[in-house]
Amino acid sequence: MKTTHIIPTLFFLCLLISANAQEIRPNYPNGFHLGLVQAVSVAPAMSVIPDGTSLSALKSEPTFGGKIGIEFSYHFARYFGVSIGLDYGSCLQYNLKEYDADGNPHENNRWPLKSTRLADFFIPIKFEFHYPVSKSVLFYGSLGVNLKNAYVFYPQFGNIIYGGLNNGTSLYINMREYERFNVDMLISMGIYYRLPYNDLLRFGVSTNIAFRDKLHGYYQFQNEGNAGGTLSYRHNLIGLEFGYIHCFRTKEQRTAFVNSR
Repeated sequence: MKTTHIIPTLFFLCLLISANAQEIRPNYPNGFHLGLVQAVSVAPAMSVIPDGTSLSALKSEPTFGGKIGIEFSYHFARYFGVSIGLDYGSCLQYNLKEYDADGNPHENNRWPLKSTRLADFFIPIKFEFHYPVSKSVLFYGSLGVNLKNAYVFYPQFGNIIYGGLNNGTSLYINMREYERFNVDMLISMGIYYRLPYNDLLRFGVSTNIAFRDKLHGYYQFQNEGNAGGTLSYRHNLIGLEFGYIHCFRTKEQRTAFVNSR
């Protein structure tokens, strides 16, 4: 997912909302918020377990991904908040390469044997704690869940077989696990920076922790009597998140703002 197209959109939204500049409000940052969020992330390598009989080897590498989305949140009791969002981003990513018995890439393996990056919609729901450390900076930490495949119109991948790749290598991948509704854990922490007109910029580190495999399968080297091994992938990732959060005033804040004029 190319974040270079996302950053100008985020910047434009910041300029648009900043036109409604206000003084610092009491009970801040309580109330309803609307945010535009994005993240860049890296997912660990797919698990490749050889059967011990092949001379060649299949190896996986970490891969990069990202997401963009909108977030609706409500902050209450001064230090706490809840949010629900709708994100679109990386949900399945792996990169496989083939090596010979000496650990060197096969001559015709200049490109990955199989590289896949799929994107999808998902729904993050989080509970947040935030604490002001200065007039303009708040520390935050959040814990939540990521709902995936929570709708019915998802693609039907089923079982995919890639045959005759490179030196006659075959891959069999079961995508059924990916298609199921599932719930991952979300953890993040970082800082909010309060702008002069009371909106927020958010910078932090986030992680997605999957509780089960998203796909599994096996591979075979046809030139070595179908020796090979098994494959599995669990979509754990860690990334950097950025957000612009517009804060709507509460009734008390609107009253205080009118009385201060």
